[in-house]
Amino acid sequence: LEYNGMWEMQLIQKQFPRNWEIYQIVTTINAETYQVYLNNMGPKIIAHVGASELVVFNRCTPELNEMIRKTNVKAMNPRAYIYLEDNEGNAEDYNEGLPLPYDLEAPVVNIKPDDFGTWYIDALNEPKKYDGLTVKFKAEAHKRKEDPDDRFLAGRFAMVCCADDVSFIGFFAVWPEAAEKIRGENVFAEMTAKIKVEYDPEFHGDAPVLYIQDFQEMVPPEDKLLYFR
Repeated sequence: LEYNGMWEMQLIQKQFPRNWEIYQIVTTINAETYQVYLNNMGPKIIAHVGASELVVFNRCTPELNEMIRKTNVKAMNPRAYIYLEDNEGNAEDYNEGLPLPYDLEAPVVNIKPDDFGTWYIDALNEPKKYDGLTVKFKAEAHKRKEDPDDRFLAGRFAMVCCADDVSFIGFFAVWPEAAEKIRGENVFAEMTAKIKVEYDPEFHGDAPVLYIQDFQEMVPPEDKLLYFR
């Protein structure tokens, strides 16, 4: 099925036959016009990329590859495979050549506030790389009604493109004191945690789970929003 990129994704959910199964969604994007569409119709781009298992940028040049990586398209869908293809049909993995801004060999991996998004994307994309590591980071602790007493979400409110796509991104965290210390509104804190990779039914796959070792509540920054771009 070839689907028009200007149509709303909800249409396919309403019209698709109930006894048919969607095997894979592939999105192709012209790299030459990507920036213009992102600037003017960001939420629509995010909707299509966010629903895809595979995203292919075609008509790429080295300069366009660099631009695409700077927009951090991976933030729109950490689970998607993304490839950058030139006019000769040569494809380059989006993740190639992206250095991490923190040291995975350190006894405690220090994640700076601006690097939370990079950590989130990389850890979901390659969870085994983080299994067993100890990390220190600043984030919001958010406890939902359906979460067990000792669990919460540790993350940030993030904006990929524009104000319309602000959403909370984060990891499941385990802490015996969660029910007592995290009530009502989100609590901003500096946390130290040991990472264990476990199956996550909400994520439908293996994902990092943070086992909290230290939790120090702190005054949140004036601007709590995380910017991917």
